[in-house]
Amino acid sequence: MARSCRRPMFLLSEWHVKMQEIEQTSNLSFLPSSHSSSTPRPPLLLDIRNMYEYEIGRFQAATPIHTSTFKETWKMLDDILQNETRDR
Repeated sequence: MARSCRRPMFLLSEWHVKMQEIEQTSNLSFLPSSHSSSTPRPPLLLDIRNMYEYEIGRFQAATPIHTSTFKETWKMLDDILQNETRDR
């Protein structure tokens, strides 16, 4: 059975504020209460657009993956995510 999403995790108006919290304090209070970790880390937010698009505008708190073409995206994601846990 499909899960119903009646409200997004964040309203668009809340997104900018949440990204500032992450950048400034690594505050993880927005995570569900079931999230537990002895050393919490901020979420990994990747900007998967190519470098041309990234140079035009950036997502606050996002890390670019430095690709030139879409074809390179999956290899770069595999490389970046190989040592990351799924809960980040």
